[in-house]
Amino acid sequence: MENKENKAIIDCIKEYLKDCPYLGELAKINVDYLNYDSNDNECWSLEQLESSLILGKNVLGTKSHRQCQFVIATKTLFNPLKDIKNIENLHLFENLAEWIYQNTRKGILPKLNDNEIATSLKVDTGGFLYGTNNNNTLARYEMRCTLLYDKKEESIWQIQTH
Repeated sequence: MENKENKAIIDCIKEYLKDCPYLGELAKINVDYLNYDSNDNECWSLEQLESSLILGKNVLGTKSHRQCQFVIATKTLFNPLKDIKNIENLHLFENLAEWIYQNTRKGILPKLNDNEIATSLKVDTGGFLYGTNNNNTLARYEMRCTLLYDKKEESIWQIQTH
């Protein structure tokens, strides 16, 4: 059996979101970095939030129930005088939230490491305006999500032979 290195959960989420038809530029997404200095009018970041990792274990201790809470954020054009672009920004997040919801209903979830299985991906808050730059031409929009997953553990009840 090949021993491959485990990927970070946030990297598994990033790979999963590359299939979203509403996020064509997501292939260029950063993790924990939203490039405000970029000449691109739109860029993306996945940012893991501070939260409890382990939610519980099964009775035998062979599986732990875990979560990864994260933000999908974008830097995009913003116009305080005409709200057409701002509505488009919010609509993009509505479409992304619906895509995540429908995929979860169908059991299409991120592929994790060999000893982990995703059980749910949910949107905790719809997309919202987080803030703008000083001249109100660029805005940060974000949406908070939670991935729930199980991780297989070695049982504390395994019989030890000498």
